[in-house]
Amino acid sequence: MASKMEIGALNISEELVSRICEALHCLELFFRGRDTIFGPRVSNFYHRSLKVSKRRINKIYARINIRLVHLSLLLRNIEWGKPRTIPAWDKNEFEGNPERIAQALRA
Repeated sequence: MASKMEIGALNISEELVSRICEALHCLELFFRGRDTIFGPRVSNFYHRSLKVSKRRINKIYARINIRLVHLSLLLRNIEWGKPRTIPAWDKNEFEGNPERIAQALRA
């Protein structure tokens, strides 16, 4: 059933999506994304010297894909065109005290 949901062959209710997200501690946006999912090549499973199980390889690729989705989302939400400035203060304003400078920077 899960694989049918993954490929879109089975319609699922909003309630089920919410329950899955709650159980997995993730946002619904994670399941609504249309990012490319990468998987292991066939040769990864049928190589004679392979010491890692198929299940373990699948878990590794799943974690890689989650990180790629997060990175893609982060990069899409960066405001690239907006100029950035780094504040500068005279160290004498804060009597050369790095703690006071850090406090002013955080404010």
